[in-house]
Amino acid sequence: GEVPDIFISDCYVPNRWMGYSLKTVFMQMRAMNAAASPRPTDMMIWGCMNTGYSMKRSPTPEENDMTVHYAVAEGAKGIYYFCDWNSYPQLAEGGYFIGMRKTNMLWKNIGRMNAELTRIAPLLSKGHPFQIAETDNPQLYVRSLLCGKDNFVVVMVNNSHQIHSATNNRGALQPFIYPVKDTTVKLDLPPWFTARSVVRVAWDQVAPVKLQGGGKSRSIKVDDVMTSQV
Repeated sequence: GEVPDIFISDCYVPNRWMGYSLKTVFMQMRAMNAAASPRPTDMMIWGCMNTGYSMKRSPTPEENDMTVHYAVAEGAKGIYYFCDWNSYPQLAEGGYFIGMRKTNMLWKNIGRMNAELTRIAPLLSKGHPFQIAETDNPQLYVRSLLCGKDNFVVVMVNNSHQIHSATNNRGALQPFIYPVKDTTVKLDLPPWFTARSVVRVAWDQVAPVKLQGGGKSRSIKVDDVMTSQV
């Protein structure tokens, strides 16, 4: 990992290559960071479909949302997609590749994810995992990035989801996402950091969030997390 200037790895979920758990993304990012630090790490994620695979569909917009945020939460400096390529009439890997642009809902979600990341790109470009955020709710994955000396980015992803797979060997499991409701995220601030404000960043808006508590022990209330929040 320390050999290249930029370490880029692919994490193709959900499909037959790397399984059907989106949590593979953040576990792989942690391994990459351990191998490449202090060099930056980028992530290439699955964004298409192949008619020859057992799972004959592209990632859903919700799956793409959670995948992107799992990677960003662990410090990814860049997000790439595989792929926007239509192989027809040529067979490839047992079927036809259908590019992400052909899946309208996914294509729109990719645009929204890019719009959101563009808002916080100046912070993410200098961000590094530095854990100050935690919650008692196991349904919510929470990580934080120290971005310079004056800012933290806190990323939350809904862990309460399941991806349907015809090859999961666990019977007829159905896909679901249960929203995370009424959760408190605690912020244990370092001695040299003073919290002045918190905002929630989305692709189409930036909204203030009430900061509770005092001193170095602060918290925020989070409600109705369907996929993720930043």
